[in-house]
Amino acid sequence: MSSFGEELRKQRKVRQITLQEIAAATKVNLRFLQALERDDFDVLPGGLFTRGFIRAYATHVGLDPEATVNAYLYEIGQAQTEKHPRPHHNPDLPRLQRNEHLPHRTALPRWTRPATVLLLTGGLLWFVVPTGGETKDAVPTRTQESTAAMEQVLEIVALRPIHVRLACGEENLLERRLEKEERVTFPCSTVFQLHAPRAESLRVHLNGEEVALPASPLRGWNPAEGTP
Repeated sequence: MSSFGEELRKQRKVRQITLQEIAAATKVNLRFLQALERDDFDVLPGGLFTRGFIRAYATHVGLDPEATVNAYLYEIGQAQTEKHPRPHHNPDLPRLQRNEHLPHRTALPRWTRPATVLLLTGGLLWFVVPTGGETKDAVPTRTQESTAAMEQVLEIVALRPIHVRLACGEENLLERRLEKEERVTFPCSTVFQLHAPRAESLRVHLNGEEVALPASPLRGWNPAEGTP
């Protein structure tokens, strides 16, 4: 039985697509894509970031993004189960399918169906019935995917001792002295703001890609904007 990464690689090669093409189209770092195909999940940032990478990979290759994410979640769950076995674990890895829906959920008891219909109807009316002269827009179906696309991962490496302050929007993430070769990593769904007296004392990676730093000092610099 193929592992998650082996199945990804097989599906990609069948379609004659290179990892370099996926990296260029999705802006996902090549080493993260290689880690996915090697099942080397420790290299990945995890959480929403990894799921966003998988959705982007699957979409470009032509696989069902949600089914692919579920296969990944099953794979990492299987790895944990092998360390801590649990009874009645499903031994079958979900297959990566193209443009197919996820398996059907367990049917609801009959007595819950009328209540479910009422809840769904009420939710639909909430979006389409005008309130206060304004029309409610439907919420995008891929909210979670959009959120994942907005998420950023910043890695800072101190080349020599230096005091650094880092914020994500209004939230202060870090404000202290970093020692030589110390490495810190933070996620952010809005905008990073980096403060440091000497830019040449730092090395910065955004989503796995090294970013060129502007001239010192750094006062609220956003790595996503690059070098001015």
